[in-house]
This record gives sequence, structure tokens and C-alpha cells, in this order.
Amino acid sequence: MAAFSTNLKIAHLNIIFLISAQILFGWTLVFETTGKPLPEMETRIRNQIEEFSQKVSGWDDSTDTIRVKIAYTRSEFNEATYGLMPDWSIGAADPSSNTIILFFPESSKSPKAIELVKHEMAHILLHKALDDIPIPRWFDEGFAQWVSGPIEQGQAIRLAMANLTGESVNLWELETVNSWNHIRAELAYAESRAAFDYLMSTIDGNIYGLIRSINRMDDFADGFEDFTGTSLVNFYRHWGNVRLQKFNWSLILLDWRTIFAVITILFLIGGTIKLIRNKRKKGEEDWEHPMSMEAVEEREQD
Repeated sequence: MAAFSTNLKIAHLNIIFLISAQILFGWTLVFETTGKPLPEMETRIRNQIEEFSQKVSGWDDSTDTIRVKIAYTRSEFNEATYGLMPDWSIGAADPSSNTIILFFPESSKSPKAIELVKHEMAHILLHKALDDIPIPRWFDEGFAQWVSGPIEQGQAIRLAMANLTGESVNLWELETVNSWNHIRAELAYAESRAAFDYLMSTIDGNIYGLIRSINRMDDFADGFEDFTGTSLVNFYRHWGNVRLQKFNWSLILLDWRTIFAVITILFLIGGTIKLIRNKRKKGEEDWEHPMSMEAVEEREQD
């Protein structure tokens, strides 16, 4: 998570709206954009914040301001983040300045950037809760996705495919994810999300207890081991085995895209066999009832 400029260098900056302190702890969210706000943006963002607040309620009672800056062009986004983010990135958070930058083209109708508000806010919340204790990238991204919503079917299929092809990534490799291409980065995010879900299942969802333990030990690895009873290295090894068992070929076979592809292939094969049989049957009929030369010439003329 790279630090970046908190000011967009633009001709003018409009404050779209404020979200009141009652919605998220005691915090105020200020949304800024370089142009006109997108249709229904405020309503959609409010809904996302309310969902976020319900999932992490009770974490913090402090008052603060988070600035969410929406860049409508890639150049604005790159300038605001000092060009430190990869070309596949559409969101960034800087906990030290309580700033979020989102890349949301003005012509786009995708809700992805709206959903990213929760994701990036989760990064800020986690780093503040841990008082900036260094944390692994997989835990950071896994938590942000966990707060944002359930794991997507596409992520599960991607993990299963990676297991079958031997292209899986290890959790400790995610520290360099910003230098990866977007395909491998998507796999990394799926890996972190699935690993975090598994971690939550082993501690009965007690993320608060884990956070307190890390803070008490003033170290992520020590706090992790103190709370879970297993070292971080052993967790990585165990997760690798769990991933292989959980994300396998059965997920791929049950995916609707696989089912559709199989049905299409079977339909084509069936059609081809039927066509061959019809041609063979027609040839046998012609052999049993040969036509005269005159009939052949008439057919050719027709």
C-alpha cells in the first residue's frame, strides 16, 4: 500500500457531499471529484457505507475525516498516486492521511468504484486499529475483501484452475503483487480472500480478538501465534494443503460456464454424428437404386 499525494492537481475540485458522522462511527467522509458527480452516486455510496458500518461497528469511537477523491481519468489517478500504483489498479488508500483515491471514468456505469469505497475504507480502518504495525499484504487485502462482501464464484474458480495447472501463489509472495500483471494480481487477491476466510473459520470469526493480540504483542507474527496457537509459517503450510483440497476440479465442473461449454460441445458432436449418418444413409440408398445417366445429368443441371 503506497503513500500518495493528497491533492489532485486540477483546475477545480468540487466537494460532492458529506456523509454524516452518525453513519460511520464518528467519522465524516468528504467525497471530491474533478467533474460532475455520477448519477445516483451519493445514494449508492451511502448504501455501501451503511453495510460497511454494520460489519465493523464497535471498532472505533474516534472522530476523523476521510477524503475520498474520485479521478475520472487514468492520468489524474496516476498523478494523485505519484504513479506508484500498477496500471490495473482502480483504487488506493493512504491510512496516514485518511485519503482514498478511486479511478472511476465519468462515462462508466460500472458499480465497481462504488463498491471499492468499502474496500479502501477497510484498509484505513485496519491500519488505524493496528496503530500502523506492519502487516502482511495477504492479510491486508483479505480483510478488505472480507469486509466488502462474500467471496465471488469467479475467485473460487480461479483458485481451482490455478491448483490444477500448478500456477498457485503462496501467501508470502503477495508482498510484490503491485509488480504483477493483472491476471496474476487477480489470482493473488482471490488467494488472500480465501485464506482470510479460512483464518476466520479457525478463530470463529473473532477478528477483534486477533487484532487485540497483535496490538498487545506489538508484532503481527507474534500476535498471530499468540492468538491462534500456530506460527505464521505453519499457517501458510496448512493453508496450502487446505487450498488444494477445497478448490479442486469439482468446482470447475459445477461452474455454469463449464456446464454450458460441455453442453455446447456435446450438441456439436451429436449434430456432426447425425449429419454423417444421414450422408451415409443417402449414399447407401443411391447405391441400392442407381440413377440412369439421364437422371444424373438432370440433377446436375438443376
